[in-house]
Amino acid sequence: MASFNFDTLAQIYDATRGYPEEVACQIAQKLVRLAGKPEQKKWLEVGIGTGRVAIPLAEQGLYCTGIDISTNMLDRLEQKLKQRGWQAVAYPWGTLEDERVASIPRVVRYEHPELVAALRVALADMTAIPFESGSFDVLLAIHVFHLVDGWQQAVRECLRVLRPGGVFLRAWDESVPSDISKIAETFWRMVEERGGKKSLQALEQKPQVDAFLEELGWHSEEDSSFTWVQATTPRQELESYLQRQWSSLRRIPDEIFQSVIGPLEEWAYSYYGEGIDTVRKCEERFVVSRSVWKS
Repeated sequence: MASFNFDTLAQIYDATRGYPEEVACQIAQKLVRLAGKPEQKKWLEVGIGTGRVAIPLAEQGLYCTGIDISTNMLDRLEQKLKQRGWQAVAYPWGTLEDERVASIPRVVRYEHPELVAALRVALADMTAIPFESGSFDVLLAIHVFHLVDGWQQAVRECLRVLRPGGVFLRAWDESVPSDISKIAETFWRMVEERGGKKSLQALEQKPQVDAFLEELGWHSEEDSSFTWVQATTPRQELESYLQRQWSSLRRIPDEIFQSVIGPLEEWAYSYYGEGIDTVRKCEERFVVSRSVWKS
């Protein structure tokens, strides 16, 4: 199966997966603490998307780089940078010593006039990262390896571009189970009853990546202490499934998906009744795994 490209979801990505501003800042601060002393550290985020984490990270006064395969996601990232006062700077690919001479389809560079910070973004696949070996101090991958065809090669590439003593941070969003979780449970049960298969979720793949890193000589530690509350209703959650807003839903065969949405909607209205528009405060968790070379 090909790696998932978010071009079709770019316009709704921040609305469905973005963090509140204060949460994004706290996540960035948490990641900086886990990486160690921030002075002169160079960061690379693979699957940077719309910059929901990379932008607040860079605004901590860091030099950040990101790659992504989605043109539309990078377009959205540029829009957000300009809205926040970042300014584009132009010089050709290969100018910096860590940039491999081979050409790439697109690179954009931004600096902030009031911050000692920079953000460089390249259109590239994480299975072939276009930077020299040992170029970065911190590698960040958020909710991404389960979407990559050939994730083992992507992990190898991430480790290749890390400097000796570098830190590999993987992170995920996780919803604490609540009565709204019933929608996802019921949806996937209906999919499986019709011969479909539940898509692999990021946290479900985590043990595989942990084991692979262990084989390569890396030790992983989990830190899941950061939580926040998000207000939503059962109807909003239901609509996210009916509108196919999640990447896992786009991988289901159309005929199976279409056969499920009617029964799912009927079930939801019956199960939640008049409470379908009642706001629930759902706890969300940002899970981070910090990996370092075993000395």
